[in-house]
Amino acid sequence: MPLTPADDPGAGSAPSALVARQPILDAAGQVVAYELLYRGAPGTGERATARVMHAAFGDIGLENLVGARPAYINVTAKLLLDTGELPFPPSAVVLELLEDETVSPDLLERLRELADGGYVLALDDFVFRPTAGDLLELASIVKVDIRAGGLEHMRDQAALLAGHDVTMLAEKVEDQREFEACRRMGYELFQGFYFCRPVTVAGRQSPVS
Repeated sequence: MPLTPADDPGAGSAPSALVARQPILDAAGQVVAYELLYRGAPGTGERATARVMHAAFGDIGLENLVGARPAYINVTAKLLLDTGELPFPPSAVVLELLEDETVSPDLLERLRELADGGYVLALDDFVFRPTAGDLLELASIVKVDIRAGGLEHMRDQAALLAGHDVTMLAEKVEDQREFEACRRMGYELFQGFYFCRPVTVAGRQSPVS
């Protein structure tokens, strides 16, 4: 089940690389998408997202990063609210809303607009709250972090999400036991070191304003 570099075409490393990618797999172990992760100096969420987007749609190119598969890209409320038309088609990306964002009426309206336009929304590091109903109505994918509380946490979240029309993704899976247990709980997508660590993708750094 774990992937090797040979299973990840285009993998490479270079000090100048801006982004890394980590595969997302289905229950059969097939890669269905990649998450793009910023690799560089610490900065704000907006700046990290801007650099990933610059690499994906300029410096390196989305096809070189993920091929024909969709790219999960972390987004912040500020970026979504401050950006008009997004620079990528709905079929190319999954918008992954960071877990610490404040859910305002303006953000919900913007997310609804994007969902109506065909964009897929994922909720990162999700922990169920009674107030999460509006987000869950708009989201297609919910990522649950197994390191946040182990298999008991994963089981609790799966039970709470059972009445919602979302696909559950188990993230930070580190061994076969965790993978098999989450699969039995109803998780359909998987990500973590058990399958593959993030692979840095070489590319020329360019300034991002």
